[in-house]
Amino acid sequence: MLRIVKLIIQALLVAYLVIFSVSNGSVVTFKPFMNVAQYEIPLFLLVIIVLFIGVVIGALAMYGEKLGLN
Repeated sequence: MLRIVKLIIQALLVAYLVIFSVSNGSVVTFKPFMNVAQYEIPLFLLVIIVLFIGVVIGALAMYGEKLGLN
């Protein structure tokens, strides 16, 4: 039963990501280094990259807290 619920949640997440990607396909200019470099990337890709970076930073913060480094 738990396996089916997990599969349904994963399918809904993938469907949401596909819908989000299709509806936010416009290209935006990303300047990460204050006009030193600029990149033209789709908006959905920028959002997913920023979200992934946030997850990694949060995981590192939790890992540091668990080890008692904070």
